[in-house]
Amino acid sequence: MTNNAHLTQDQVDFIKRNLSEDRNFEDLNQSQLEDWKEEYRITQDTKKVKVTLLVEVDKNGEYCSGDPLTENCVLNYVDEFLEPVTVLDVSYYEEDSEFITLNWSKDLTQSQYDHIKKNLFDCYSPEDLSEREIEEALEDYEEKN
Repeated sequence: MTNNAHLTQDQVDFIKRNLSEDRNFEDLNQSQLEDWKEEYRITQDTKKVKVTLLVEVDKNGEYCSGDPLTENCVLNYVDEFLEPVTVLDVSYYEEDSEFITLNWSKDLTQSQYDHIKKNLFDCYSPEDLSEREIEEALEDYEEKN
């Protein structure tokens, strides 16, 4: 029997939960326990992050020879090179949607967005501003309209 005093109860539970039915925790040797500890560490350190991108696709361009929802520069790269990435959703973007939602959940009409954008330097967009800066810009927008 291997000494497992160096394992936490969470680690022991993780190993037992993930062992195949034909294996017994008590039969694991020290090297196998160390491997399981590393698996536990990876599981604890790994976080899932959802990233939303907007990709402009030329349907007859270099990265797409048909359907932009299945072939574009991002999807092609993900499929070919990015092992831990899973594509969750692909859809067409509706530019005439009534509101634009920024990353801190402030809805702007297209008119408000355009007003704020025209007053920024070319290298900035409303998405780069803090919520406070957007509030100040909206006050300016209300005064002018």
